[in-house]
Amino acid sequence: MPHFRTDILRRVGGWDAWNVTEDADLGIRLARFGVRVAALDSDTYEEQPRTIGRWLNQRRRWHKGWLQTALVHSRDPIRVIRELGAVRALCAFALIGGAIAGGLFGPLLTADTLWRLASGDLLRPQTPFQAIGSAMAVLVLLSGLAVILIPAVLGIRKRAIRGLGRALALLPFYYCLVSLAAWLAVFDFLRRPFYWFKTEHGLALSSTRP
Repeated sequence: MPHFRTDILRRVGGWDAWNVTEDADLGIRLARFGVRVAALDSDTYEEQPRTIGRWLNQRRRWHKGWLQTALVHSRDPIRVIRELGAVRALCAFALIGGAIAGGLFGPLLTADTLWRLASGDLLRPQTPFQAIGSAMAVLVLLSGLAVILIPAVLGIRKRAIRGLGRALALLPFYYCLVSLAAWLAVFDFLRRPFYWFKTEHGLALSSTRP
């Protein structure tokens, strides 16, 4: 849950009321105004969606909002670089753009790389350019697996919930669903860019009901 100082929020003009992930827009907006943005070292007890359909709706809204954020804040890239600095601007665009591109193409590129690896084509390049492409494909595959698995493993160990270790085998299916949500978000953006899929809360037994 985001927390803001009211005076700073007013100074930056609030957030984009048409963006369906207002926290993504506001994070970059605050950074462009020179305000420090950080994550609190705390626990969250936010309730997750209980069905795949509700989960997909939530994720497609997130991806659509990230797409909106990327397009809005890239309208004047020179100004963004001037306000953020080259390194921070590159990090911001890599973070948002990576989330979008990874959702859209990650599982497809992973499947292609694994197929080429199993068939042997990836390990038998015929030209220097193919060798460079094969090396980059393997590097992206290994780094992607590390980014996916290491946080999950560390979280399980830190929380001492070792029973969830078996669920790591389901991560490929999870990211296929992420890709589906990303493509649905693209179609949503073209058809109804400002439609907000509501996430239901208060369904779990531990939730506080009015």
